[in-house]
Amino acid sequence: MDKIPKNENIILAGDFNGRIGNQPIPECIGTYGVQVTNHNGAALRDYCAFNKLKITNSFYRHKDIHKFTWEARGTKSVIDYIIINDRLKSNIEDTRVFRGSEIDSDHKLVESKFKFLTHGKNSYKKKDTTIYRKPPAFKVHLLEQESIGPLYRNRLKGKTHTVNRRDRYRLVEN
Repeated sequence: MDKIPKNENIILAGDFNGRIGNQPIPECIGTYGVQVTNHNGAALRDYCAFNKLKITNSFYRHKDIHKFTWEARGTKSVIDYIIINDRLKSNIEDTRVFRGSEIDSDHKLVESKFKFLTHGKNSYKKKDTTIYRKPPAFKVHLLEQESIGPLYRNRLKGKTHTVNRRDRYRLVEN
């Protein structure tokens, strides 16, 4: 963490095998976690508090079926987290378990919804005092065009390959 510049966005996501409990730490852990805490969870809480990271799972109220990330042998727990830094805290809208996926695992997928600006924040003035905005960072509207949408899908298919017969895809690193 010391080597990452302070102006970078940080997203940590994965199986941390820690139960963080629901004892709140301002700007780090919310009140909507599960009561149980373990050694790994205590270490994760300390690490996040020291590095000013936010464990997003604990800030949003959800039913238990959208909260528990691991199920096996009749027990359930929250051990998979999405953790962000201060720079992203205003961009996150929700974090919850995504139950619709079939990934042949005892873990459930955890998803976070982020909102990002598609237009530049700063505007500048030209000599004629007309205010111009920077062009959008993501030109998503172009995907609706008949010539671009299929081209994008074909290129995306070229970057993925089928993992098993249920048509699950995985990105191939180039």
